[in-house]
Order: sequence, then structure tokens, then C-alpha cells
Amino acid sequence: MFNKDKKAGPVVEHVDGVSESGNWSDRNVSPMGRPSVISEGMWFKGEVNCPGSLNLEGRIEGKLDAPQVSIGATGSFSGDLKATSVSLSGEVEGTLTCDDLTLSHTGRIKGEVVCKTLKVHPGAILEGDLRMQS
Repeated sequence: MFNKDKKAGPVVEHVDGVSESGNWSDRNVSPMGRPSVISEGMWFKGEVNCPGSLNLEGRIEGKLDAPQVSIGATGSFSGDLKATSVSLSGEVEGTLTCDDLTLSHTGRIKGEVVCKTLKVHPGAILEGDLRMQS
């Protein structure tokens, strides 16, 4: 009735490069390959150094340094933001320094902006100083 030749064991599906053990050290994708998320309703005050991308739907006050930052419609940042690429649908107040900046129709910036490329969709608001770098 029971086949003793079969090896019993858990059924394991590989999703997003996760190995059978499920350990980070065994994954094909590093933690930096996945975005960090500050969800809507979360609030953080202080200094954030993110080695990968950051999706901000909540609020951060202070300093933020990350290669890629996406601030959603519910997200807001106040302070000093440095990144390679910023996509803004929410609000930024303070200093924003980046290579590439995209402002969606709901994006709002109040303060100083230093960037190399700027894409502005109709409806976006930029109030303050803008300095383009080469």
C-alpha cells in the first residue's frame, strides 16, 4: 500500500530565488535586490542609510541616503535627501540632491533641488531653488 522507495519530504516551491532552506544566505537574490518599504501610517525620525531602493509611503524626517527612492502619493519626506534616482508622487520639504528626478502630477517639492535630469509631469509643484548639474 505504501511505497517505501519514495522519500518523504516537504514540497518546496522556489519563489524569487528562495532556496529550499529559506535562509537569506542561501538565496539567489541579496536583500538589497528587494526594496525597503516605509508603509503608509509609519513615521520615522532620524538618519536612514539604505543600500538598495526605498519605497516611501509613510513619513521620514531627517536624513535619507539611498540609490533609488520612490515616494508614493501618501509618502512625505522632510530634511536632506540624497539619491541617484528619485521618483516623486508625494511630498518633499528640504534639500533634495540626485542625478535623476521624476515628478508625477501629484508630486510636490518645497526647498532646494540639485539634479542632473528632471522630468516634470503637468500638475507637479516645485517651490524653491532648482540647480541643474552636468
